[in-house]
Amino acid sequence: MEFSALDLTFDVCIMSALLVLGKIIRTRIPLLQNLFIPSALIAGFIGIILGPFCLNWVPLSSQASSYAGILIAVAFAVVTYVVINKTIFGYELRSCGSNKNAARYAGMNEKRNIVLSMAIAGGLSAAGAALYFLQGDVEFYWHTSMSLPATGFNGIPVALLASCSPIGCVFSGLFMAYLTISGSQLSTFTAYNEYIANIIIAVIVYLSAFTLFFKGLMSAKKKTITVKSEVAKNKAGEEMKRK
Repeated sequence: MEFSALDLTFDVCIMSALLVLGKIIRTRIPLLQNLFIPSALIAGFIGIILGPFCLNWVPLSSQASSYAGILIAVAFAVVTYVVINKTIFGYELRSCGSNKNAARYAGMNEKRNIVLSMAIAGGLSAAGAALYFLQGDVEFYWHTSMSLPATGFNGIPVALLASCSPIGCVFSGLFMAYLTISGSQLSTFTAYNEYIANIIIAVIVYLSAFTLFFKGLMSAKKKTITVKSEVAKNKAGEEMKRK
């Protein structure tokens, strides 16, 4: 059965009702308050018991198991944004990524920061793969277990399209997923080939890369013009002082 926006609406309504029920149960039972058990945890246990995995009394959709993974991925993106842009550690990582020689001159351990950035990137990739394969909707096949899935390589154009912004990766990932899923249905519902979606994705990625390239050229040219103007002003000022 295909997943639709109506299924998502029903799932959100059911989960909201479970949260209200969990809040009511927590207010009625003092023991839960004394143990500091949140109402969201109570609602989660009720959803597991009454959901399709146990009693199947609550009509949740087949994609309900993937909601937690989506929320965790968004939480990872927010935490990464805060660490990179709001902490000293993140500033050191960005400095080493921009210019490792300048970072070393400023007293930063550029080798340690480079290794840590690679380790963090690998950890986030592993967490994304775990959320993808543990959601219960992806089947495992032995004949493809040793092959590299294309999902990991799709993270490169997603990061490029988002200009390496953690928050932007969430929206660019949704956009790329929309194009990929829609492209896989082209040959079924239309007369077009499914590889047209790959061509569209490639064009978008190349245009994004060219945008960053020209932006870098323009910023470098602007810096050169600024330096030349400052040098000319300094020379003019020295000549005025001599006169």
